[in-house]
Amino acid sequence: TQSTWGVISFHFLLMTEHGQDGPAQYDPNNIFAKIIKGQIPSTKVFEDDQCLAFRDVSPQAPVHILIVPKAEIAQLRHATAAHEQILGHLYVLMTSDQEFNDR
Repeated sequence: TQSTWGVISFHFLLMTEHGQDGPAQYDPNNIFAKIIKGQIPSTKVFEDDQCLAFRDVSPQAPVHILIVPKAEIAQLRHATAAHEQILGHLYVLMTSDQEFNDR
C-alpha cells in the first residue's frame, strides 16, 4: 500500500539529508519542540504519546506532513538501540494508508 500522505519528513533527518552537520545535543527550544509543546501553532493531523504529525507551513507537495518524534533525538545518526521502538513507530505511521487530507 502506498502512503496517501505525500511528502513526509522526520525533523531529525532534515539536516543530514541536506548535507549539513547539525547539533550533537538535542536543543529543547528547537522549533519542533516548541510545536510539540503548543508554543507555536500547527495544524495537527495526528498525535499520540510518541509523535506529532502536522501540515507543513510551506508544503512542497499537495499533502506535506511532518512527523515529529517526541523523543529527544538531535539527529538520526545519534539514535541508539534505545530508540528502535520509536523509529519503528514513525516508519509504520509514515507508510500507513491513513488518509489525513480531510483533517
